[in-house]
Amino acid sequence: MTVVPSGEAAIEIYEQQQFDVVLLDFELPGINGRATADALRRVDAKRNKPAPPMVCVTAHAGPTAEAVDEGFDGRLTKPFRQAELIESLANLANSPASSTLGRASESGPELYKSTLRDELTEAFLAVADDQLRQLRYAIEQGDHDEARVFTHRSRGQVAYFEMPSLEAKLQHFEHSCSQSENPSIRAEAATLLTMLEEAISSIREPGSQPCQDVQSTSFA
Repeated sequence: MTVVPSGEAAIEIYEQQQFDVVLLDFELPGINGRATADALRRVDAKRNKPAPPMVCVTAHAGPTAEAVDEGFDGRLTKPFRQAELIESLANLANSPASSTLGRASESGPELYKSTLRDELTEAFLAVADDQLRQLRYAIEQGDHDEARVFTHRSRGQVAYFEMPSLEAKLQHFEHSCSQSENPSIRAEAATLLTMLEEAISSIREPGSQPCQDVQSTSFA
């Protein structure tokens, strides 16, 4: 599994490697998800090879079904759960768009789920510390727009590990960042950063249960 921060980075690494399935955030930094999907398909066209399934990942009600049909093979709405991701990949495995993904799932459903869980955990941990650092820096600089972007991104990622208290805190803080005046935002940020640090540690520790919830006090 490979994680990249932008559409441009996705195209660059896609030209060097081949993938069984591609998940693209619709609101990627730089060029958006649909434009990235189009660019990736052009890479495969030059290779004279079929493109793998491409799934739109979005935290909003849109894009419309027509837009998804035009640019993607499926959609995942953030925050999504482990079961939803596995179901989506299983549906793609049975579609004409993918043969390699189908062979992977045939190795056994439990093994397939375990491998997928391990790879997603590894992918999350590969970027978690850096995203936490960037979120902390944005908060310290009072850059609420940037803080909202990283909060939005983190909310979609931690949802897979089923931490509802942390998800709720991220959602609340994302909303706070969009408000022009919020005197309690720094206090909220301090609590949020502590919860994120604890969540990352619980996921990283060998033998820990990534889907355990992180408890926190109520919002003031």
